[in-house]
Amino acid sequence: MTSVLRARLTPRAVGVFALVASLGGGLGAIAGSALAAVVMLVWNGGLGGHLAGAAYIFGAGIGAGHGVVIGSLLAWTLLRHVALWRVITEAACGAAAGAVLSVVAFDDPSGTVLLVVAPAVGATLAAVRLRLASPPPQLIDARAAR
Repeated sequence: MTSVLRARLTPRAVGVFALVASLGGGLGAIAGSALAAVVMLVWNGGLGGHLAGAAYIFGAGIGAGHGVVIGSLLAWTLLRHVALWRVITEAACGAAAGAVLSVVAFDDPSGTVLLVVAPAVGATLAAVRLRLASPPPQLIDARAAR
């Protein structure tokens, strides 16, 4: 008797997981750098400065981490029946929206809410919305169809 993990951990599943993690990390890095640029525009009045490169790299790192971890978790738990491009783009947009709302709502751009909590909540809310908008396909019982 094989375990549930062994039965589901096929080479195709590993490949899809790697794809989801890579795309989530890439889009997260782009979104994190873009958010760092927005934060710099709002609080510094420009995109330059002696810490600009570090801010972009830090934003990309935080965004990539969120994309890999949260994107993969949402794709495999809530959104297994949804098209992969919708999972990635809508979760990324939700994370960006959560981060933008926290930038607007809070005065400190380096707070934990901005960096960790708001993107995670935004991505999760987007995933829940997507899950409710896309019900799972109906399974057909082969014996009843005869």
